[in-house]
Amino acid sequence: MAGRISVAWDPIRNPINFYLLCGQPSPGTVVLLGMNQPRRINELMSPGSAGATAVYAGWKPSHFSAQHTLTTTADWLLWENFRSMLKLPARGQRGKALAFWHPFGEMFDPPIRSVIVEDILQPVTNDNGSETIEVKYVQFQKFRIQYSKPDAAKVEPADPMEVEIQKAMTTGDQYDALAKRLEDKPEPT
Repeated sequence: MAGRISVAWDPIRNPINFYLLCGQPSPGTVVLLGMNQPRRINELMSPGSAGATAVYAGWKPSHFSAQHTLTTTADWLLWENFRSMLKLPARGQRGKALAFWHPFGEMFDPPIRSVIVEDILQPVTNDNGSETIEVKYVQFQKFRIQYSKPDAAKVEPADPMEVEIQKAMTTGDQYDALAKRLEDKPEPT
């Protein structure tokens, strides 16, 4: 079941109410919330100018949560085993990312296949007597440099004087000579 999900998967006909963490299925019935893939866009602006240049600076990791609803004693026993994977790293040790799989994680590019535990919330009692425990995760992906500035749309200037100005700027014409030509230009009527 681990690996890329088929495009033909239908969450209505074949709902998957669990995920795999280090190959172990999550206990109880699980609802995943907030899985996303936000982009990091830097807006470069200069003082006194209108508009900005948008620069794509990679993507941010997804922050999402898994709500485990535990309804039976068996669910609680499975939770105790599952919870051992969610422990804080021992003092002086580095935390490790955990292998993660759910079809929703496969929808992104790159897919969400590795996570770090961000937080574990206390159980909340539901109206039917079951308990829901929320675990918050952060997507883990090895660092790689990805920085690009999109090309602007090329618009041809309609005014002949604008063409002249652009030509002067690209050919290195003196600004004084350009200013004199602009002064000599008759005003439009």
